[in-house]
Amino acid sequence: MEVLYPGLPGAFAEEAARFFAEGGECRPVAHLQEAVTRAAHGERAVVPLESSLAGEVPSVQDLLWQHRVSILGEHRVRVRLALIGAPGSSLERVERVASHGMALAQCGRWLQAHPGWVTALTSSTAAAVAEVVERRDPTFAAIAAPRAASLFGAVVLADAIEDPPGGFTRFLLIGGRGAEAPVTTRRKATLAFTLPHRPGSLAKALAVLADRGLDLSRLGSRPLPDRPFEYAFHADVVGPDEALAAGLHAFAAAVIGLHVLGTYPCEES
Repeated sequence: MEVLYPGLPGAFAEEAARFFAEGGECRPVAHLQEAVTRAAHGERAVVPLESSLAGEVPSVQDLLWQHRVSILGEHRVRVRLALIGAPGSSLERVERVASHGMALAQCGRWLQAHPGWVTALTSSTAAAVAEVVERRDPTFAAIAAPRAASLFGAVVLADAIEDPPGGFTRFLLIGGRGAEAPVTTRRKATLAFTLPHRPGSLAKALAVLADRGLDLSRLGSRPLPDRPFEYAFHADVVGPDEALAAGLHAFAAAVIGLHVLGTYPCEES
């Protein structure tokens, strides 16, 4: 199976794509928008949803809502980050650091220890390393996985700079609507929904899930762009397959505009 991923070789998304491809081809695309759009048209792609250190990846939930793709699986990738420079550079000469916004957030405390450094955003961690190598500027460094340094001919200036160590990024495998995930006993459903403007509407809706023994493992909200100061909710719900199906049927009656973005094998034990 071919799996697309946003970014360049050496990005964490490539590691997630290799997990799902199971020996098949993994191919980079320019950005998240392209990955989701192509998945909506029938291809397979991985996208990062959330970090255990820095929270949700901005815009991903919006893209999933907009394109209504099917979520087919999830995989957590261990995050290990390093400061990477061009050959000949050193830690003492660094003045500017580039990376993806989530990687910069995951190294917040380490960056605060270097208050004179200027940070810059790139489309992916690997793209930052590629830019560092291209510029050959000893004052310019990137934050990325140590593997990216060897792939691009760069050098690691400092390793294990994420805070705290041991974080993960959760990636989703997505495809076009109607694509089916493998059947397992314990499954996770990713939902998007709105609620009536009545006191206690969220609590009552969530009680429908709790009453059926379903575990709410993630809950968040996003502003509705065409309805100022109104919000759509998104959630992950985990449970046995039969209980999950019954719970989602009952949940639909308690909310407005429920969209089940996918039910898929739950990676957590």
